Order: sequence, then C-alpha cells, then structure tokens
Amino acid sequence: MREEKRNNQILHIFKAIASSLIWGLGQLFNKQYIKAMMFFLVFGLMIGIEVSTGDYFNDQPFDFYETKIPGDYLGGENIRDKSGDSSFSVEFPRWLTFNNITTNDTEWNAFVQEHMANGKSTLTTDLIIEFTSARIRSIHEAKIDDINDQADSLAESQAITFVETRATDDLRVELQNPLATKETNPVEWQAIYDRLYPSLYPARYASRFNVNYNQLYDEEMLTDKYLSGMQRYFSEKVNQPGSNFILISGDDWNELLLRIYFGAFPEEYIEVYEEYDNFFYEKGGFFVKGIWSVITLGEAPQSTVDGSSRVAFLMPNGVLPFSYTVEGHNSTQLLLTGLIAILTLIYFLMIYVWNIRDAYKTSVARQKGVRVTEKEYFKSLYDNSFEYIVLMPAIVMLTYITIMPILFSLAIAFTNYNNQHIPPAQLVSWVGISNFRSLFSITGGSTIPFGDVFWKVFSWTLIWAIGATFTCFFGGFIQAVIINNKRVVFRKAWRAVLILPWAIPALVSQLMFKVIFHGEGIVNKFFELSGVNEFLRGIGSLGQPMSLLTASTATFMDRIVYLGDNSINWLGNEVNPWFVRIFIIVLNIWLGFPYFMALMSGVMTNISKELYEAAEIDGATPFVQFKQITMPLVLYQTSPLLIMTFAGNFNNFGMIYFITGGGPGGGESSRAFAGYTDILISWIYKLTTDANIRWYSMASVFSILIFLIIGSISAWNFLRTKSFKEEDMM
Repeated sequence: MREEKRNNQILHIFKAIASSLIWGLGQLFNKQYIKAMMFFLVFGLMIGIEVSTGDYFNDQPFDFYETKIPGDYLGGENIRDKSGDSSFSVEFPRWLTFNNITTNDTEWNAFVQEHMANGKSTLTTDLIIEFTSARIRSIHEAKIDDINDQADSLAESQAITFVETRATDDLRVELQNPLATKETNPVEWQAIYDRLYPSLYPARYASRFNVNYNQLYDEEMLTDKYLSGMQRYFSEKVNQPGSNFILISGDDWNELLLRIYFGAFPEEYIEVYEEYDNFFYEKGGFFVKGIWSVITLGEAPQSTVDGSSRVAFLMPNGVLPFSYTVEGHNSTQLLLTGLIAILTLIYFLMIYVWNIRDAYKTSVARQKGVRVTEKEYFKSLYDNSFEYIVLMPAIVMLTYITIMPILFSLAIAFTNYNNQHIPPAQLVSWVGISNFRSLFSITGGSTIPFGDVFWKVFSWTLIWAIGATFTCFFGGFIQAVIINNKRVVFRKAWRAVLILPWAIPALVSQLMFKVIFHGEGIVNKFFELSGVNEFLRGIGSLGQPMSLLTASTATFMDRIVYLGDNSINWLGNEVNPWFVRIFIIVLNIWLGFPYFMALMSGVMTNISKELYEAAEIDGATPFVQFKQITMPLVLYQTSPLLIMTFAGNFNNFGMIYFITGGGPGGGESSRAFAGYTDILISWIYKLTTDANIRWYSMASVFSILIFLIIGSISAWNFLRTKSFKEEDMM
C-alpha cells in the first residue's frame, strides 16, 4: 500500500515536471485537452515573442556596418554609370592622383589588370576600398617613419641648447653631470633624452601615438584644392552636359569613407568591433535582452570615430573634421524596455505556476477517483474568481501605465544618472544605495552637498506646507464665520466676491503677483510716492546695496530688518530670505482661503439650528456656541480635507516656481542648486529640467522620500481622525 502510494506521488510529480518543461503536457497526460491547449498556446506565445524579436538562427557574425552605420553599401557590385558601362576605372585613378594617394597611374593600372575578365573590368567596391586603404596606410607609415627620423637626428643637438637656454635652474643642476658624461655614459644620456623629448618636440612626440593631419601631409594640402575630394570631383562631372556618372552622397558616402578609414587602420576597427559585438544586445530576444538590459544597463556607449587626422582629404566639399557617430547602448531606454520585459515575464510566470499546480492537483484528484470535467472546472473558476477575471484587463493596463513608470523612477535612484552620465554618449550604471548614503551623510558621497542642503530644503518645505495649510484653513474658517453671521448684509454678494480668487486660474494670479511685487512694480512705486520707502531708509531697512551686503557678510540684524536696496525686494532678498518666505505664505492665503470659506460655509449651513437654540436656552453665549458647537462640527467634517491640503501644499510647485522661481539664490553647486524658497518638488524640477544640472538620480531619491513622508504623515493623521474611526466602526 505504501509502495503504491509512493508510486502515485511520483506520477503526480512527473506530470507537474512535464508541464514545467512544455506547458500543458501534464494536462495532456491528465486528459485535460482544453487546458493543455490553452497553456501550450500561452507557452508558444512567450517563445514566439522571444524568437521573433531575437536573431538566434542567424549564424553570420556581427556586421558592424549593417547594424550600426546607416546608408546603403554596394559591396560586391560594380560601380557603373547610368548607361551601364563601367567607367569607375577611368575616373578613379584621376581621383587617386588628385588627392596624392598615388603619384601616377602605374599602380592603379597594375591593379586594374589584375581584375580583368574578357576585356572588362571586374572591379567592385570592396576591391576599390581595399586598394585605397592599403595606399593610405602606406602613406601614413611612411610619414611616421620620416617624422621620427627627423626628430631623432635633431633631438640630441637641440637637447643641450634647450637645457642651457630654457631649462629651470633646478633642471639644469639635475642634468649637469649626465650631460657632461654623454660620451662615456650613453645610458644616462638616453634617459635625459627621453625626458626632454616631449618638451622639445610636443608635436613630434604626439605623432608617435596619433599623428595629426598637419604632420602627415604638407601645408599646401590644407587648401581647398586638396580638400575637394572625390565627391566634389564627381559632382562637377555630373554638372557637365551629357555626364551620366552616378554620385555617391549622404549616408552612402559616409559609409564608404568609414570603410576606407577602417581598412587603412584595422586595429581601430577591431577595437570598435569588439566593443559593440554583444550577443545579448544584437541577437537577444525581448525577454533575454530585457533581463540583460536591467542587469547591465548597457556596455557600449555611443562613440565617435574621428578620422580627421588621417583621412581628412577624403572629406566631401572641404568639410572638416571627418567624424562619424556610432550608435551605442542607451542605458535609460534599456532600463525602460527591460522593466517592460520583466513585468510581462511576471505575468507569464504566474500562468506558469498555475499550469504546474493545476497539473499536479488534477493528477491527485484523478488518482482519488474525482472526475471534474473541463467544463465544470472553467465554470468553477469563473464563479470563484469572477472579480479577478473582470479586473485583469484593467490590472494589466495599470501595470504598464502606472506601475512601470513608478518602478523606472525608483530604479533611477539607485544609478549614477547625472550630468556626467547622460545617455547615449555615456552609460549609466548601478550604484546601490550610495545616493541615499550621500544624502544622509553630510560630508561624504558627493562633491555637491546634497545631504546638507536636503535637510534645509526639507525643513523649509515642512514650514511652508504647515504655514500655507493652516493660514488658508483658518482664514477660510474665519471668513465663513463672518459671512454666516446674521448681522452681515448682502451675504450672497460678499460670498460671490470672496470666491473670485478661487475661480481665477492660480497661474494667472501667481504671474500677476510676480508683476505687481517686482522691483519696479506698482507696489514699490506706490511706496516710493507715499514716503514709505523714505521711512524705511531712515530706519536702515533700505539703502545698502546688495553688492556690499550679501548673505555671508550680513549681520543678525541685517537678516531681520533688511528689505532691499532702492526699494523693497519682495521676491529676491538673498540677505533676508525669511522675509521672502513669509511673504509668499501670506500671498498664498489669497489663493487658498476661498476654497475653505466655501466648504465651511456649506458645513455650517447644515448644522442643525436646534443645537444653537438649545444652547441659547441653556444660557450659552455666542462665543461658547462657536467653541462648543460650530468649531468641533466643522473640524470633524473637514479634517480629512485638511490632511489632503497639507499634502497638496507640500508639493505646491506652482506657488513657488511661478512667483519666486525658487529664489532668492539657487543655481550654485555650493547649495546643490537649491534656492532659499525652493521646496522639494521645485528642487526636483530644477535637477531634472535644467540643462546645466541634470542630476536625475538625486531627483529620484527626493521623489521617493517625498512619497514616504507624505504617505506616512497622511496615513497617520487620517487614521487618527474621528470621521475615519466612526466609519471603521460602522
């Protein structure tokens, strides 16, 4: 009995393993044909996506030109004119001589004779590139040898002159004895020569590693005559009446130049080829490439092949320098597509687990004699999981529209994505928690003091959010109490007037405030005419120029009373930034109180009049009625909105950005690019949109912290409100 039970268990596990290897195979053994087909189709879909998006069955080696370089290449074909007759063999030697690649036609003619069949030329683009590259390489090596020979012959005699006339006293003393013993101690002299050579001949010294254009060719080759190149020569031929020669131009011409260049300098081609020959990137499918992308974030950045120093004479139309950009791995795009691939793979993994578990459970049920038809199975699945089936399309859409961007932002926080690593020119790499470490360590982790400035900005953000919330909340509350008082006449008219600031778009009001309180705005002009500015100059609040009084030189009293130079600096007072901070909190009342006034007016209107009548009978004064009835009921109804308003003000980007722009101050790396009125969200905006900053990784860190702070505070306060507790009890 025990042996039979063990054999049955092995059979169940076998069916589960079969379904793990080929989805649906276990269901096929269980005679569940519809389920087997369903899982097999899903399995086929996953494999099909991977195979169709990859290049697994192409046994050809990586083709650098085809995958990385745009343009059509006529490799292996004759270059012909429009009439069909091969004429390149006639025109090309003239171009070779024209650009000093050959001094006569002898070499070319010999080359042509090697490739003749039945009296016709069989020259192809590949052969022409091979010939041209070999000649350029020969010229290059000859010039290098000539330069080095000249340098060697002159260096010894000029070294002594250099030491005697140009060397410092310390260097002269140091070299005196070795120079005197040059004849008897050649080893020491060679060491001196090697040391002096770079100073004597910097251009020649550089030529040993990378000969530049001026060293390879005569000065006269810099003239327009020698820079015209083959394309201009052919262009002139095309413009002649009756000419039918085909012009190679655009990307096709650039590719031809690049092939000639790499043919002349194959060592550079090998280096570039090995860098970009990546199996996962070039041949991997959607899922394999996606996983590789997330793990590595790319391995080969975009690069530029610069050939101006070696084959500049090949450039069309006299344009210098010759350079070509090679497409590389874009780290951010790889991360984005990788996340999409992983999220898709997770859904396939869920179906995979369901497939294995169902194969095992069905096998166990069949062994016990339970026969559940597939129709009954799907009906039970529909009845028990109806809500999940209905929500699944929305969940899938939510995954790619909402969850995926959030995951991307979270991932950026663990990379070095900043202005020194901007794709595609540079790669982004994973740095772990170093960004968080630099944030919470004031002295370490970064050359920019993000940690120190973060706590200052965070403190001001909290003060701003609390101040802006409670001033608007209680400002609206007080105004609602006044409007609802029986002694106020024309209450509807007053309510309509006071609601206007809320009806006007906030952006319009913010920009209006910026104009009104500008240095030459109407408010300062009024203060000047009315004598207010004169009074402020008398008490020392105005007058000292900002060039003399700065944030670092200002005294404690300056920081309290200083308001500006010629007029009140409402929005840019760097000496007294707290004046600007308090000012924008006051300005925010104008934009925020109407909402709470309207809200609380409605709440107060719905309070039962019987409560006030009963309180009045009991002898309660109006103040006691307000304290014991009005305020508690209003706070009870609006406290959740108070929390939401706090969260909104914590991220109130518009009020800060459109009025002060985060200033005064800001833009300096010493303050981590944050101004005195910047809150976290406006600081993040600067870090991500300013082309001179672009510190995306730290901006992502701040976004995560904002989410944690706002979410925690809001949840904690919301759970403590009476309205939530009573709703939970119900």
